[in-house]
Amino acid sequence: MRTDFLLAVAHHVLAFALVSALAAELAWLRALQSLQQLQREPHGLEPVLVRLARLDAVYGACAGLLVAVGALRVAFGVKGARYYLANPWFWAKMAAFVAVGALSVAPTMHFVRWRRAAHADAAFEPSARTVARAARLVTTELLLIVVVLACAAAMARYGTL
Repeated sequence: MRTDFLLAVAHHVLAFALVSALAAELAWLRALQSLQQLQREPHGLEPVLVRLARLDAVYGACAGLLVAVGALRVAFGVKGARYYLANPWFWAKMAAFVAVGALSVAPTMHFVRWRRAAHADAAFEPSARTVARAARLVTTELLLIVVVLACAAAMARYGTL
């Protein structure tokens, strides 16, 4: 019972950390858009691009740990694997989470490229188009996380659709 409680706490903390990192990414992308529209930072955009890359690394680490802790909950939680694996809401939640992960690939690749380019050239500035695309993708990820959370609530309450 204590193991189930500790896994549940870890799962929830990681979920909130993941959402926080993703929301912070979106805020920094919006700040980057504003800097591009107004003026550049005095030291170039590298500090902003490094922050984005670091936030994305935190986001990725949270996602990986969330999957690991979730798997432990399925294997060792009070409800047991049979409950989860037979629950269609569980599979809907997993599908939505996979969709979030798939959407996160493009922004991650942008952040890595931007950070490297800014490190090599202090005058580097990502195109407004790619920044806007990354912001749209991160926004879509956040909206899909709402679906993940709705499925999690339904999964905990209902065994079938």
